[in-house]
Amino acid sequence: MRHAQLPKALPVRPDAAVLLVGMNDTLRSDFDARQLHLDLDAIVGALVSVGSVVVTGAAGVHGRVEGDASAPWAGWW
Repeated sequence: MRHAQLPKALPVRPDAAVLLVGMNDTLRSDFDARQLHLDLDAIVGALVSVGSVVVTGAAGVHGRVEGDASAPWAGWW
């Protein structure tokens, strides 16, 4: 999203943007919660800088859904 979609959205200066992270994103073997945080921070910051109201959401996180406190992303939310 950060590198493919954001550059196309910024020139449009959207009034609002909705960012969703799906559960499939968290299942990838290369999932990195810290990188996701950095990317979302950059995306939200860029959209806000052009006047957008930004809403973020997630479909859920497997570690939380299954109650696995040892999941690498547990506590990230």
